Amino acid sequence: MTTMQLDAQAQKLISEWLRIGRENPWIRSAYDPPFSPESFRECNSLAELEERIGHGNWSLGTAFSYQDLCFVNQVDGGVRRLLAATKEQCQRLEY
Repeated sequence: MTTMQLDAQAQKLISEWLRIGRENPWIRSAYDPPFSPESFRECNSLAELEERIGHGNWSLGTAFSYQDLCFVNQVDGGVRRLLAATKEQCQRLEY
């Protein structure tokens, strides 16, 4: 793929993640800063994704992506519960 195709694919994914995020009442209410395309931070590896998610308190609506995987913070300041959850808890959104 060319850089232009990658950029187009990334923009398509961000548009979809924005749509999904705005359906979530907690993410939709983010205001400082608002949930927008600027909320997304691309990670270049799974290790980087894990490190960023585990870093600490993130604003509501902060989003980290790796390839076609995206995590958007819906609990103001909360990410540690996600890291401690089992795969099954994550699938049920119970963390």
